[in-house]
Amino acid sequence: MNAKTFFLKLKKKKINDAEYRCITSSAFSLEVFKGELNNYTTHTTSLITVDAIIDGKLVMSTTENLSNESIDKLIEDLIETSKYTHKKGALIYKKKSKYEQYEHFNNKLGTYPIKKKIDTIFEIEKRLKKADKRFTEIQVGYDEKEVSHEYQNTSGIKTTNKYNYYVFSAEIVIKENDETKVHNEMFINNDFAKFNIDEFVKEATKHALKKLHPVQLKSKKYNVIFAPEVTAELLSSYVSQLNAELVLKNSSWFKNKLNKNVASPLVTIFESPLKHTIDFVNSDDQGVPTQNIDLIKNGKLKTYLHNLETAKAFKVQSNGHASLTGSKIGIGAHAALFLKPGKLRRRDFFNKIKNGIYINHLEGLHAGMNAQNGNFSLKCEGMILENGKITKPLDMMTISDNLFNIFKNVKDISKNVEYIKSDVFAPCIYLNNVSISF
Repeated sequence: MNAKTFFLKLKKKKINDAEYRCITSSAFSLEVFKGELNNYTTHTTSLITVDAIIDGKLVMSTTENLSNESIDKLIEDLIETSKYTHKKGALIYKKKSKYEQYEHFNNKLGTYPIKKKIDTIFEIEKRLKKADKRFTEIQVGYDEKEVSHEYQNTSGIKTTNKYNYYVFSAEIVIKENDETKVHNEMFINNDFAKFNIDEFVKEATKHALKKLHPVQLKSKKYNVIFAPEVTAELLSSYVSQLNAELVLKNSSWFKNKLNKNVASPLVTIFESPLKHTIDFVNSDDQGVPTQNIDLIKNGKLKTYLHNLETAKAFKVQSNGHASLTGSKIGIGAHAALFLKPGKLRRRDFFNKIKNGIYINHLEGLHAGMNAQNGNFSLKCEGMILENGKITKPLDMMTISDNLFNIFKNVKDISKNVEYIKSDVFAPCIYLNNVSISF
């Protein structure tokens, strides 16, 4: 099947507004455990999603059948579905736009022999086994993925986004006497040459051993520093509430807060989908060009996340956040989400705060948080900060707070920014008077 044939057949049915999306992905995974390759899987899929506006209503269908013979059946399904659909007001993007181009797909990644990738994970396992006798179980994995998104519509809009990446991961079980801990280490990139086994093993070992011999403190309010990975998790949940559909449904905390102060003046949150990284994307799932934008600037809410339909309801231009989920166009935040860093590097940042708790892991934020009011009470892991230095690990902690108050009460932000797998770039953030119980 191709878009041109689909559109011509629709036109014969006097259907003039339609969209065509083709997502092709290929992936393979490797896993080593106890000296054996116990997983080697490959997977390739192509999924076509088509939709059309019939009698003012948007109807959608998907198929994995790429033959031209499937087109007639798809069109019949669309027409039939429109008889049972009542929601009107669907839109097709028609503005002739310029799309930024950037070749971020790494053609070399797929040329590295699979044997080299297998040998690498065996070598990681071997070195981790030697690193410490308390590492009783080690599981090492390699995942590689290549994705291509093609979008076309009947107004002549055509865009393509293509990306690839790989992930090395290691899960380490650490046992000493009656104490057992688990640590996960990860490295993601799309340039295979940038992976350094020595550095990966060194970091994995350091972080794993830091979890041994945890202590408990008194339950009270503490100065708290959130590690970049925790900041990223909080940030993703926070930005998801900027979804304009939620605002229209009165389900977002940010309703009626546009152009008002919603966070600390230190907080600037922005998206850079056009930044030249592996997260580059030049259009959303309605063919609308993306843009680098401030979502919150110096604590003030600047915009909601819009697709074409919500933009019309708010009488603004779409800022390119349409997201195809299953058979529905919704709204999603982009990759390359940033919290603007502060001025102090990590060491100076810790020295300034002196004493408190460094939290480096939260459990179940999405499931354990009230999405509308932001309240949560979650188990977490972390370390004691004493005289500006990270010392003993902490265990069996629970943090109770409010997502929106966290960003309102940010007292400082570190300069160091780390890339997190969820496509967020985050520094450390510091708050005081946070309730921690043991």
